[in-house]
Amino acid sequence: MLLWAAPGATHGQPVVTKLDPDDIHDAVAPALCLVTVENTWGVPLAVGTGFLLGDGRFAVTDLGAVAQPAAAKVTLRFADGSTVTATQFGMADPALGLVALRVGPGGARRRGLPLAPYLPALDGIGAVAAAGWEWGKEVAVVTGRVWRGPEIRSVAARTRVNTPAGVEFFLRLDGGRIEAASGSPVVDGSGTVLAVLLDVAAPGVSVALAMPASSLRQSLLESEPRLQALSDLPEPLWPVHLLRLPGKPPQPASFARVRDHVRASVICTECKGKGTVRAEDQRGPLKRLGDKVECPRCYGEGVALESGVYETLATWAELGTRAVWAPGRVTGIHTTARAAGQEMLTWLTVAGRHFRETCSAAAGRDIDRLENPSPRGLVVFAEIRDTISGPDGPYLILDPLHTNYMVAVREQDLMGSDRKGPSGAGRRPADKSWILLAGAVLSRFEVGRNHGVCVLPFEWARCPAPGPLKRPGR
Repeated sequence: MLLWAAPGATHGQPVVTKLDPDDIHDAVAPALCLVTVENTWGVPLAVGTGFLLGDGRFAVTDLGAVAQPAAAKVTLRFADGSTVTATQFGMADPALGLVALRVGPGGARRRGLPLAPYLPALDGIGAVAAAGWEWGKEVAVVTGRVWRGPEIRSVAARTRVNTPAGVEFFLRLDGGRIEAASGSPVVDGSGTVLAVLLDVAAPGVSVALAMPASSLRQSLLESEPRLQALSDLPEPLWPVHLLRLPGKPPQPASFARVRDHVRASVICTECKGKGTVRAEDQRGPLKRLGDKVECPRCYGEGVALESGVYETLATWAELGTRAVWAPGRVTGIHTTARAAGQEMLTWLTVAGRHFRETCSAAAGRDIDRLENPSPRGLVVFAEIRDTISGPDGPYLILDPLHTNYMVAVREQDLMGSDRKGPSGAGRRPADKSWILLAGAVLSRFEVGRNHGVCVLPFEWARCPAPGPLKRPGR
């Protein structure tokens, strides 16, 4: 067997009925890692929480997050900002929904957490704590009690999977909840792992479910003594809610306020959206003072990209992307955000030709600033130049104006989490057509002659070409 170096705690320790979250944070946080799964292009596919095991050579996390199609690398980021990568695993147990990743070289060796060799008392008396990267942004700690949870066969029936052997029931954690942090450890006061949280997408199950650490420990001891590539990961049994984009999604009310602010911001300040102003002199063809003429700021369109407006649009796009890709339990914002996105983009596509041209120029300048950290919002008019095979399915290559860079969008993502697209008909836009795309930049990419940024879409709409085609020489 592999030498996991994951000693168990001593059974029979005194029961602790109250834990200090700050103490737990200090003891556990150094072993916690933000888990980012990437494909061969370096595009992030999923984000979760993991923790180092024993002597720090392996990190345990949610198998459902890691076993993505074309997963090639996992980046583990710690609270101090340091990172290491993992490209191999030593154990993957579909019944438990957990995987042990081999931590790659680089950085100082960190101490991991021990696994309890026994089930915790399920009487609700002893206090426990869960620690994880909430919404993929910062380490959070919540305290509560651990109880016997639903039977495995019951959750299997709800998720329509075969009942696995070897585990009888989940544990459930009462108390606070760490959102979007599947793979987080549940620990006792000594920092010993009692269970691992799994964000199982089971209809009718709203409690926080966890797999016993004793079952994980047994699976580790029984695993074959060899490392394997991520491409050899088994298919996950348990469907889990995945976090695609780090960051807490907005509340419906706050998102609506941003939308309204964007709408107000693009109204031309000179003509107040009317498209005309009153003449102030008699030069040119004017016959008399007071004649209405085309507004010189917005060229008669009523909307203009004033200073800072594109940045506001980009912020709105980033918030919208977080909203529509929020994990499944956060359902209140999904419908609201998609409807708001469709309304906004439809409105922008019928804006005047000059507005579309200036918006394209602003987006081109933004794409050129590739050194800016991701994710960040993007609103871009672009022609669908081609569809190419990517590591995890077809990708649309979009050709925006005013930049040398392309925008790549996975076809599956462009159709949204429901696979229906903005029209609800499930039809993607055709190659050589133009669309207005709002989304969040995930990463750079370079494949053959195509290089630029990969985007996770918020929403898109078909549109006419934005104006005279001013493409930089490529």
